[in-house]
Amino acid sequence: MKNRLWLFLLAMFLVILPGCQKNETELTSSGPTLKLSSSILHWVPNKTLNVQGNASATDVGLKSIRIQMNDWYLDKTITFNDSIVKSYNLNYKFLVP
Repeated sequence: MKNRLWLFLLAMFLVILPGCQKNETELTSSGPTLKLSSSILHWVPNKTLNVQGNASATDVGLKSIRIQMNDWYLDKTITFNDSIVKSYNLNYKFLVP
C-alpha cells in the first residue's frame, strides 16, 4: 500500500512539474532611434532651419514623432494617421526666433 502511494505521488509530481515551467517570451526593444544628417546645427535668427534625418523603431513601430525645443518655442508633433510605421524620413523646416 505504501509503495502504491509513493508511486502515485511520484507520477502526479512528474505530470504537474512540466506544467509549472515559464514559457513566456520577453519582448526586448532597443527603442526608437533618430539619426540626423548633421550633428552640428548652424542657425541665424529669423531664418529657416531645416531638420533632416531618419527616425526608426523596427521592433514596435512609430505612431508619432515629437520635436520640442523649449528655448525656441517649438513643439511639433507629426502623427501617422492611425497607422504604425517602421521608418520615417524626417524633413522639418521652422523659423528660428
